[in-house]
Amino acid sequence: MNNLDREIVASMRRYGKAHSLDVRTHSHDWIVEVTRDGRVHHVFGYDLGLNASTTHRLCNDKAATFEVLNTHGIAAIPHHLFLHPRWLDYVALDGNWARILEAFAACNNDAVVKDNEGTGGKEVLRATSVKELEQAATAIFERARSIAISPYVDIQVELRFVLLDGAPLLAYAKDRPVVIGDGKRSISELIAALDLPEGVDREILAEIASVHPAAHVPDADEVISVQWRHNLGKGGTPRMLDIADPGIADALDLARAAAAHTNLRFGSVDIAIVDGTPLVLEINSGVMLEHLSDAASDGAALTDRIYHAVLDRVFGVD
Repeated sequence: MNNLDREIVASMRRYGKAHSLDVRTHSHDWIVEVTRDGRVHHVFGYDLGLNASTTHRLCNDKAATFEVLNTHGIAAIPHHLFLHPRWLDYVALDGNWARILEAFAACNNDAVVKDNEGTGGKEVLRATSVKELEQAATAIFERARSIAISPYVDIQVELRFVLLDGAPLLAYAKDRPVVIGDGKRSISELIAALDLPEGVDREILAEIASVHPAAHVPDADEVISVQWRHNLGKGGTPRMLDIADPGIADALDLARAAAAHTNLRFGSVDIAIVDGTPLVLEINSGVMLEHLSDAASDGAALTDRIYHAVLDRVFGVD
């Protein structure tokens, strides 16, 4: 996505117009500068600048987030850190590989390997053998300074809560893409008919081949999930939730607790429901609403409601 087309930039401009503020951008619209009564505030990427820098770094580090939450008894999916070999001289480790194998065994030889500071489902790979584990770690180390290894779990549903000082502004589920068989078309043909982001269809075909041959023809009305990730940028679709729904109350309480123990003022908390139990998956101190805005009928209004509430808090607007 071109930075010039980002909805957050348009939302910042609408905020400035509504309040007669000076809004300008830098670095190809990646940095937005808002000035009010001589006070200059910067929005960097999707970080609206309300959180402390330590909170921002903590929440962007998956293993660090887990360590903090686990210490405070907050239920979370484990993420274990392994630094790129170039950094091993700075920590008390006897190399990585033996500990990586131990972590993999602790995951019952079915693990998710990811860029420890990655976003959007990028550089997230599943390994079910030592060979796949080595391939995944090597591939991610080519681009990242550290990896996180977590057990693969069957997530029934993934929920995202956008919070501002503990108050929920938004809640939605991220539904994985599925194909429904018609007894005639193959899985590859059914996937080709899906409305997926560019390149995602090829990723899905490569991954599903290990479970279902691409030429397999599902039975009529057979539902097959074609992606184990829930990310909106990987083909998932948002399903808006009522914040007052008692069915998500436990998940919301967990999200609030996770935000409180990481000092997160504004951000999103992803909650995975596993065997009916809510677990923190990750926390994001930067909130990207692009995919959600595209899917919503009132995308601009939804974006403004959230981003403008944060800017009101930044500038002390009632």
